[in-house]
Amino acid sequence: MNTIKIMAVGDIFLKTKNNKFPFENVKEILKDKDILFGNLETVLSNQGKETEKAVSLHTSPDKVSYLKDAAFDILNVANNHIMDLGIEGFNETLNILAKNNINFIGARNNAKQDYIILEKQVIKLGFLGYSNSGLVLPEKNIWINKIELKTIIKDIEYIKQKCDFVIISLHWRIENVFLSIPPTD
Repeated sequence: MNTIKIMAVGDIFLKTKNNKFPFENVKEILKDKDILFGNLETVLSNQGKETEKAVSLHTSPDKVSYLKDAAFDILNVANNHIMDLGIEGFNETLNILAKNNINFIGARNNAKQDYIILEKQVIKLGFLGYSNSGLVLPEKNIWINKIELKTIIKDIEYIKQKCDFVIISLHWRIENVFLSIPPTD
């Protein structure tokens, strides 16, 4: 029987006080995997206008090197910070990830598929990402997957025909709350 080891980390913000590799203390642990997944909780951009909100997270685009050096295979970008520098920051983030061959889910700037299938050791894993946290979509042609039960079920039904396992990343609600809150809609 084939097995794969998936490692997942929580919110990733790449700005550091000393500009040192933020995964230094865990880099050996992160190597012990077939797939490394995380939630990119920042915009990789110096472009755009900062949104008016209590906390805006954005990082210099060159910090993508930290993600590459840590060997991230896939990131969820559907979260409350993906639009922190507006459409310019959104587009630059997705373009930088794509240019650096880092897969991402949860958002896209074109009408292409919004899922990723990775194959490791003949096992196909389908990844989907969603958020409902503080998303304000200012323009057309920006697709961020919102947490909507009917859509998620439809997406799962579709993608499970193409893979062996489906992995879903949900970024939701209120910060520092560790239990699910019943839906309000």
